[in-house]
Amino acid sequence: MDFLNLSKQRCSVRKYQQSEVEESKIEQLLNVAWVAPTAANCQPQRILVLNNDQSLAKVNKSANCHSAPLVMIVLVDKTSAWVRPFDRKSMTDIDATIVADHIIMQAEDLGLSSC
Repeated sequence: MDFLNLSKQRCSVRKYQQSEVEESKIEQLLNVAWVAPTAANCQPQRILVLNNDQSLAKVNKSANCHSAPLVMIVLVDKTSAWVRPFDRKSMTDIDATIVADHIIMQAEDLGLSSC
């Protein structure tokens, strides 16, 4: 699908099928996270993939994940993120947002929903 139509089609979902997400799709989601552009290409992102009952139960206690069968948490390593020299702003929030957006759009392209 072309990107404009993909962008128009994508919406936030809060009710998920309880089927397991295939390992090949998880790998594709991770691959787009690794190729996402980051400041100075520092690639500070770390991705937690939660897809077992125990991990999902824990995360649902602190965040409403709407009983999704897969949760991906984008983290950044502050020590490896690029910092602008003129004002010392770390790019962690921007990098994490770009990575998350890539994952969300790839999920939509794979027929998976996200929120």
